[in-house]
Amino acid sequence: MSTNDSLDASGSAAASVAVGHYRLEVGSPEGAFALYEPEGEDANARPLAAALRDADTAGPKGGQDVLGELVEDASDVTARCEKCLRMFNELAQGRVLDPKLVSDEIESLLGLLARLDRAGRHKEALRLARDLAALLALILRWLDLVRSLQLALRLARQVGDRRAEAWALHEIGSLHLAAGNAAAAAERLREALRIREELGGYGRCPSRHNLDAARRDLANADMLARTRRGRRLRLIGTAAVLTVLLSGGAALGLATTRSHRAAQPIPIQTARPTATAVTHRSTTPATSTHPVSTRTVDTAAPTITLSTPADGSFTNVNAPTFTGVAGSATGDSLTVTIVITNSAGQPAGGSPLSTQRTGSSFSTSSRPLADGSYGVFATQTDAAGHPGTSPTRHFTVDTTAPNVSLACGSPTTTSITCSGTASEPDQRVTITISPSIATAPAPIQPAADGSFSLTLDRLASSTKYTLVASQLDKAGNNGLSVPITFTTQTPVT
Repeated sequence: MSTNDSLDASGSAAASVAVGHYRLEVGSPEGAFALYEPEGEDANARPLAAALRDADTAGPKGGQDVLGELVEDASDVTARCEKCLRMFNELAQGRVLDPKLVSDEIESLLGLLARLDRAGRHKEALRLARDLAALLALILRWLDLVRSLQLALRLARQVGDRRAEAWALHEIGSLHLAAGNAAAAAERLREALRIREELGGYGRCPSRHNLDAARRDLANADMLARTRRGRRLRLIGTAAVLTVLLSGGAALGLATTRSHRAAQPIPIQTARPTATAVTHRSTTPATSTHPVSTRTVDTAAPTITLSTPADGSFTNVNAPTFTGVAGSATGDSLTVTIVITNSAGQPAGGSPLSTQRTGSSFSTSSRPLADGSYGVFATQTDAAGHPGTSPTRHFTVDTTAPNVSLACGSPTTTSITCSGTASEPDQRVTITISPSIATAPAPIQPAADGSFSLTLDRLASSTKYTLVASQLDKAGNNGLSVPITFTTQTPVT
């Protein structure tokens, strides 16, 4: 299990759990996002597969309360849901919690979930099941997780909440994918995607991505099965040929022995084994129309690159667009996954983005990102399961304009001296004067502390002027100072 301190659009921390050949990103309201892991692991995959096999539809465990099924009121249930989310966020951000405290709270939440279900408070039970799912996945409580998801699916269908139904199908399908049951995963993910597309597409990207992964695993399993069948048939064919050859040799030896015992020619009909042996040594003409079996071996991962953003670039758009070129060879997936990372290299910006290539091109916009430095890379798989990954591009989101100030002394009849500060010392400051003067001031390079100064001369006497200092940062944000208005003195006569 690995965690990170990035937050998704809902403010929840993201976390990942390695299961089988996938790393499940959990904590997003859209559902788990499965990232392929070539090396794989079995420690989590085996108990998850057992939980999916053994879980019944009776829902999560929870003992019967004595004294008539006392159930918390609505405000208490809301508080418990919020506490569940806080605990998940703390664990996802790497905070160490008392294991007994976590276990006790989980048992209490599972009991509350069962009581809400028995009391017919289905909407509250459904909310708790959704809030509880990521926490159960994070602490590897597979059986309780599967039972909770089965309960959530049943409740969503009972109350007619199709969005929750699609979420539950997506989560169960994603667990089947990680546990190695691609057929069961594809069935549930296909239904989740259908519902989400009918509802307007919310959560469609992770469902399509995970469904593509399930289809790829099915194709790989089919290809492996056909390869094994081909090997068995070749072994059977080879054994049959060897049997015929060995049988012919034995008959030939027997005929030769008999020829030594009797001084008479061997009848032609007894020489069939020899004729058969000779026939097997004959060659097939070059013009033979016998079918030739061919098999394509795919050993190369798709080649995928990002075109934008440029490496080291700045943008004042908090939801930048990512474009690039993906592999378009036969078997290369139509789905491209975009992963955004923070400055520490951990996933950021919620669950990874998923988009469909058109030919070899792809383009998608990010979710809103906070100001800061990020990395981004794209991934794509092929039918053989090879993952292709682009080089990481680094970029900075900066939506804040520079802070610029300007102050001026008393003007003379033809000049004025001003000074100011700018928050971006490496960017020049532009001085705009109105009305314009014959010699416009050149852009000023601030000192290391951001300070700058200038003197304007050749001004017209007895004239009212307005000065503004501006600074354009690397992201294209323009910071303006408060305008300064002054009037040059009138010459003394």
